[in-house]
Amino acid sequence: MRFRHLLLYMTCIITVSISFGCSHSKQSTEKIVKTNVKPPFITNVQSCRIIENSYIASTSLNLGEKGTFRITVNDQNPNIKKLFIRGYLPRESEIHSIEYGPLEVDAQDKKRTSFYLKDPITFEGDPGDWLFEVQVEDENSNLSNKYRFHVILH
Repeated sequence: MRFRHLLLYMTCIITVSISFGCSHSKQSTEKIVKTNVKPPFITNVQSCRIIENSYIASTSLNLGEKGTFRITVNDQNPNIKKLFIRGYLPRESEIHSIEYGPLEVDAQDKKRTSFYLKDPITFEGDPGDWLFEVQVEDENSNLSNKYRFHVILH
């Protein structure tokens, strides 16, 4: 009889210990997951001409012309701090020909999923079909994916 009570007693202690142990580790895991912030993810980039203080989307730009990019990121972490732009000509090139950045983003645009560069850039380089690559960095220094797109410079 005594053995049976001892076994029941030990089973209860083990069950209670496991229950509290699991819930404690579950809470710790939840805290870790909540503090782990995903990096931004660029979903679209458009090159834009600036005509009469308006942004006009265009896949072709003139050399020496001032322009900008409209960058769209996912809405999980849109607090973008810096922007990097690299241009490749020829498109197949492994090494970028030009690089802009890190460029700052307007403060009022940090909470939006689409934003423009703070200051327009002047497109330089040789005429041709360029491959541009855009990457952003958030306030936690997380780098996004590299988004690539084509722009023809005249």
